[in-house]
Amino acid sequence: MSDPIERFKAVFFEEGAEAIDAIENNLLSIDGGPVDPETINDIFRAAHSLKGGSATFGMTALTEFTHVMETLLDKVRSGSQSLSQPIVDCLFSSLDILRNLISHYQFSDAIDQSKMLAVRNELEALLGGGSAAPTPANANEQVAGHKQWQISFVPHANLMHTGNDPLKFIEELEELGSIEVICHYDKVPDISELNPLDLNLSWEIKLQAEKPVEAEQISDIFMWVEDECDLTLTPITHKTTDNTEATETRSTPAQSVSGTSSSAEVAKAAEPAAAQKGRKSQSIRVDLDKIDSLINLLGELVITQSMLSIFNDEEKYPQFERLSEGLSQLERHTRDLQDGVMRIRMLPISFCFSRFPRMVRDLGKQLNKSLRVDIIGESTEVDKTVIEELTDPLVHLVRNSVDHGIEPPDVRLAKGKPAEGTITLKAFHQVGNIIIEINDDGAGLNTEKIHAKAIKSGIIHENSQLSEQEINELIFAPGFSTAEQVTDLSGRGVGMDVVKRNIQSLGGTIEVRSQKDKGSSFHIRLPLTLAILDGQLVKVAGETYIIPLLSIIESIQLSDKDINKVGRRGVTFKWRGKFIPILDLAAVFSCPERQAGEQDKRLVVVVESDNQQYGIHVDELTSHQQVVVKSLEANYGKVSELSGATILGDGSVALIIDVSALSARIRVH
Repeated sequence: MSDPIERFKAVFFEEGAEAIDAIENNLLSIDGGPVDPETINDIFRAAHSLKGGSATFGMTALTEFTHVMETLLDKVRSGSQSLSQPIVDCLFSSLDILRNLISHYQFSDAIDQSKMLAVRNELEALLGGGSAAPTPANANEQVAGHKQWQISFVPHANLMHTGNDPLKFIEELEELGSIEVICHYDKVPDISELNPLDLNLSWEIKLQAEKPVEAEQISDIFMWVEDECDLTLTPITHKTTDNTEATETRSTPAQSVSGTSSSAEVAKAAEPAAAQKGRKSQSIRVDLDKIDSLINLLGELVITQSMLSIFNDEEKYPQFERLSEGLSQLERHTRDLQDGVMRIRMLPISFCFSRFPRMVRDLGKQLNKSLRVDIIGESTEVDKTVIEELTDPLVHLVRNSVDHGIEPPDVRLAKGKPAEGTITLKAFHQVGNIIIEINDDGAGLNTEKIHAKAIKSGIIHENSQLSEQEINELIFAPGFSTAEQVTDLSGRGVGMDVVKRNIQSLGGTIEVRSQKDKGSSFHIRLPLTLAILDGQLVKVAGETYIIPLLSIIESIQLSDKDINKVGRRGVTFKWRGKFIPILDLAAVFSCPERQAGEQDKRLVVVVESDNQQYGIHVDELTSHQQVVVKSLEANYGKVSELSGATILGDGSVALIIDVSALSARIRVH
């Protein structure tokens, strides 16, 4: 992307999406609750910035729609109109239009013209509605604008540090009419204390416009520095009949220190510029391809370090003592570098969780259910790729909780529950994994209904003896659904099996727990990152394979008599009081048959997948180490029962076992 305009647009699209998310979160915080003036100011500022940015790039439809939305927000902010529930609902609908318009300009998606027109008409109707506060005496003049304005422009000392020229903004005012400018330099320090990069000047400007000008037109000129200056706009009006002068003073929202400003605003405005600068997030945007390239280079470094580590054996190479010390340091630094680079890809799970309060709110209104979303552990970090792949499964689970789990308010009250249902999203780290829980306090799973439907659908035989937990797990069977009729939310039987398959593709597991009239809970266990894993190296017929450590329960040695056979084929063995299946990895991958003497003792690695334990017969356990995962599909082709490959220290390639896919072979055979 060499065109600088395109680069700026890309930044605008990212910041625009963040602004819409910020508005949505603020609306959710005041939906049906007390209204915080500062929250309204935050919403207004985000909409104002979005309008200004879209105007800069000529995105007319986005600019015009946001302008109507901003005008309504300005009336609410000024107190001339109360924030009613219809306004909140309309603002939520407006956010959907804004997202559609952003997608139109970014990806050429079609604009939903009918929906946009309907929401815009609703916004304009609300603009013409009643107000909670008395109408100002100069309301008609405010709508029409003013020809004369007194403008106080007081830049912060650091304004020019960001490359802004204050004179450019003053010159731009001349496009609205003639101006008279007075420069104040009383705050310029002595030359011994003068920092030439600091701006210590301020200006008072009188604007005589050719036609009425609104305050918004003037503040738009200073939009790019609204957080780096104090701007006060005062219209100059004619004398009224009672010989008083009707004037209106308007300050930029971020810098207002009078009227209805909060104590936090006053404190911020009183802080020195250096203190305010320290509040800014110290972060930069980095293209994901660059990070992936860096991770690939790091992977090669890890492989090289592993190759050199063979010289770290002092018994074999006593003359390399100094080299051994250097290799130990290289290993430490490589591990630290690896941890640091992987943290770059980590994002808080809130990037995924943040969409659900709005989604649950809308679904609740659609189903006439009163719902609340509680989020715990939203700062828990996980790999960006995992977050992207996890979003759709979580959407399915939350929608099912809303549709099937939470009862209607009257039913809940009859059960002695509060009318409002609660869905809780929780995330936390646990031994190299991220655990995500989706809990609801609804009716729980109907085990009898699930069992009956599974028999009717042919998923299980009517004589099958299953525990309650095993019956509940049937909701993940392909095509399974207990819904009596198909709806927009659920009932097509294509949801829960897809959820399970997607989570397994991430190397994770999912299980459901339920208690009648207490609610249901889905527990998802995922690796923190898909780029690196801890693995156990095993030998089979001279070849090295890797089994993910997180899947391994223990390794044991069995004699031939411990195996329960059917013919010459090993089937099960007794482990911790129960019989579990066993797979011979040599047979799975068609390796050469072992010699007769090699069958006396068997080395078995007990693994777990999908709450199912089974043994993997291998020839030798070597070592365990962190390995950089290389995609087989990208470099060779998709191979069933293998999740990837890696390069070992000696330069050889080792294949990584897909424990979940391997367990499917047991069910087939």
